[in-house]
Amino acid sequence: MDLRSQNRRISGTRMSKASFERLERIVPTLTPQRLKAAEDEYKRTRTTTDKDIKFLMQELNSYGHKHPLSNESRLLMRRKIKAMCLKYGMPNIWFTINPNDLQNPVKLHLAAHRHLPKAEAEELLEKIRNGFPSIHLSVRDPVSSAQFFHREIEAFFKHYVRPGQNSIFGKVSRYYATVETNDRGALHLHGLMWLHGNIHLPSLLNDACRLGEEEYRAQICRYLDEVFCEVRMIESFAGLGSHSNEAIGHR
Repeated sequence: MDLRSQNRRISGTRMSKASFERLERIVPTLTPQRLKAAEDEYKRTRTTTDKDIKFLMQELNSYGHKHPLSNESRLLMRRKIKAMCLKYGMPNIWFTINPNDLQNPVKLHLAAHRHLPKAEAEELLEKIRNGFPSIHLSVRDPVSSAQFFHREIEAFFKHYVRPGQNSIFGKVSRYYATVETNDRGALHLHGLMWLHGNIHLPSLLNDACRLGEEEYRAQICRYLDEVFCEVRMIESFAGLGSHSNEAIGHR
């Protein structure tokens, strides 16, 4: 509904401009040969000398930039990331957050209490705890999924990232993140973090391998051990005479 509302506003704005009359004259003149020539020129030079097609592309881009997750919005985000890399250097941490919005107890409580009175909601949650299928309740309520996702992401940046303060990642000076959806529409987030002082990643190995940099190498190892860790549980399979390492936790 929100996307359709945006479409109406954008369409109304573009049609009220004088450029709409020019577009009306351009569209009937477009032929497959003309479009193919512009496409080949874009592939070679990333632009075109055909002024009408160039104008048409600008109008389409101005329309697409207003839409979340559109190709134009992704290109804009990519340019912002490149600009931050040029200004602050390469980011130190790349992360993905994919909250479990199907079986998480908080999400189930949100979904149950949004649609049912308190007594019925508690009865339904008790059935879920006793093995009643919960997938249907989660999938049919995208609003609760969005609320749950917002709560989890807000808590992550507030309590784990803590920009400008000491955190589990060290001292994060700035970050950039974008929200995407998977095939069923579930929300997840990708992001980059820059640390305070910004370790120069392109020259990190060369700097650490220099003579007399033993303390620097030790600092790098201490940081990695403190921030990135993984707990493993070794299980023996009876009769096989071998061991299997199963990761049960990480941060």
